[in-house]
Amino acid sequence: MGAILNYFNPNKTPSYLKEHDVISIWQEKALQFILLISASVAWIGVILSAILKLNRTYPQLNTVLIIYLVVIHTILLLRFISYKKRTHLIAVLLSVASIVLLQVLGVNGTVSLVLISAPIFTAILINFRSAVFYTVISVVIIALSGFGFVNNLFPYPDNSFNSLASPLAPINWIIWALFTFVVLYAVSSSINQILTNYSQNAKQQIHLSKALDSERSKLAIEVDKQTKNLQDRLRQLHTVAEISAEINKTLDSNELIIKVVEMVKTSFDLYYVGIFLIDDYGEFAVLKAGSGEEGQKMLAAEHKLAVNGPSMIGWATGKKQSRIALDVGEDAVHFNNPYLPFTHSEMAIPLVGKNERVLGAMTIQSHRQNDFDEDDILILQNVANSLAVALENAELFQQSQQALKEIEMLNQLYIKRTWNDFLIENSELTAQFQASDTIVSSNEVLKTISIPIKLRNQVIGEIEIDVPASKIENYDSDLIDVLSDQIAYAMENTRLMEQTIRQATHEQKANELSTEFFKAVRIEDVIRTAIREISTIPYVSEVNIQVDPMNSTKANGKEV
Repeated sequence: MGAILNYFNPNKTPSYLKEHDVISIWQEKALQFILLISASVAWIGVILSAILKLNRTYPQLNTVLIIYLVVIHTILLLRFISYKKRTHLIAVLLSVASIVLLQVLGVNGTVSLVLISAPIFTAILINFRSAVFYTVISVVIIALSGFGFVNNLFPYPDNSFNSLASPLAPINWIIWALFTFVVLYAVSSSINQILTNYSQNAKQQIHLSKALDSERSKLAIEVDKQTKNLQDRLRQLHTVAEISAEINKTLDSNELIIKVVEMVKTSFDLYYVGIFLIDDYGEFAVLKAGSGEEGQKMLAAEHKLAVNGPSMIGWATGKKQSRIALDVGEDAVHFNNPYLPFTHSEMAIPLVGKNERVLGAMTIQSHRQNDFDEDDILILQNVANSLAVALENAELFQQSQQALKEIEMLNQLYIKRTWNDFLIENSELTAQFQASDTIVSSNEVLKTISIPIKLRNQVIGEIEIDVPASKIENYDSDLIDVLSDQIAYAMENTRLMEQTIRQATHEQKANELSTEFFKAVRIEDVIRTAIREISTIPYVSEVNIQVDPMNSTKANGKEV
C-alpha cells in the first residue's frame, strides 16, 4: 500500500527526473497535483450528473465526463512517462472536450474555462511555445465553431446559459476569438516570465549551492590535509622528544648515532639518513651511521667526504651552515652518490658544538621533490643541535672515564709501593689461628678458601680459611668479604696513622736539631751534634762528616 501511495505522491520525484533542474521537478509535481485534482473533480462531476440526472438532459456531457475520468486515471498510471508528454495528452483532451462542450452547451462560462485551460496548463507545465500553440488551437476552435453556427452547418444549442447575446452574429465570434487570444497570450507571457525568473534564480541558487559544496569539499580536504600534517608534526615532535630522551640517557656515541639515524628516518618517512663525524685531522667527514642497506654498504666501503669539498656534507661542515636542495638535479653542490640513486631532496645539517666546533654533519634525503619545509628544517636542526651536545657529553664522559682509570691505576701503584715500603720496614706481617681438636676432628677433611684483602681494588694481603668440607655450605662468604674490606681500611688507616706519627717525630727531631744547631758556637760543635743525631736513625752503623769542597767524591748522596 505504501508503494502505491508513493507512486501517486506528488512530492515523490520520479527517477527519470533526478538529473533535471528544479523547474522540471516542480512542473512534474504540479502536473501530478493537477491530475489528482482533475480526477477528483471528474468523480464529483460523474456523481452530481447521476444525482441531478443530467445524463438524460445532456447525454453527451455524461459521456465526456466518463471519457475524461478514464483518460485522467490512465495518465495518472503512466507516471513513468515524461510529464511533458502527459501534459500534451491533457491539453489535447481539453481541446477535444471544448469542441464537444461547444456543440452541447454553446458559449458559456464552462466552455470558456475549458478552452483557456489547455494553453494555461501548457504555459505552466511545459513552456511558452506550447502555450502559444494551444492558444492558437483554442482560437481556431472558436472560429470554426462560430463559422459552423453562423452558416447553420450544425444547430446552435438552445439554452439559457449562452454568454453571447447573438450567437449567430459573426462579429461576436470574432471578438470572442480575439479576446481569448489576447488574454491567453498575455497570461502565457506572464507565466513564462515568472517561470523564467524563477528558473534563473533557481539555477543561480543551484550554482551557488554547488560552489558552496565545492568550497566545502575543498575546505574539508584542506582540513583533512592540515589535520594529517598536524598529526605528522605531532608524531615528529614525539620522535624528537624520544630522541632527546635517548640523548639524555645514552653516553655511548656509537650507539647514540645509530638510534638517532633510525628514529629520524622512520618518523619523517625518509629515503636515507646518515651521520658523519670529522676525523682527528679535520680533513674528512667520515660516515659513522647510515640507515638501511645503503648505509651498511657505505659503512663497509668506509665512505667519507672532504670537509669544505664538493658535496652537501662538505659544504655544511666547512661553512658551519645547513644546506637544502629541494631538487638535487638543479643543485650544483649535490654529490651524486651511486649508493643513493633515488634521492630527489637533500638536507645537510652541521653538528656544531661549543665554541663553534664542528663535530660532523647529518644528511637527510628523500625520494620526493620539495619534501622539506621550514618546520621540518627547524625540527631537524634542533635534533642536530641536541645530538652535537650529546656527542660532546659522550666525549667528555669517555675522557673522564679514561682519567678515572688512570687515577685508579696510579692509586693502585701508590698503594702497592707504600705497602711494599711498609713491609720492608716492618718485615712480613702475618697472623694465624688454629681451632682446638675438640672443634675440628683430626679425621675431618678441610678445604682452604682464599679471600684477598683489597684496598681500592689493589690486593695488599690475603686471608686463608680452612673449613671442614662437610660444613662448606654453612660458610658465610658475605661476612668474610665484609670483614676483608673492614680489615683493609683499618690497616690502611693504621698505616697512615703510623706514617703521620713518624713524620711528626721526624719534624720534632728536626726542630730539636735546629735548636741544638742554634746553640752551637763553633763548627766542631755543629758537626758533633749532627753525627749524634744521625746515628740515632735506624739501620745507620757509621757516620762520617768531612768538610772538603775541593776533593769531595760524593754529591747529593751519590758517587760522582
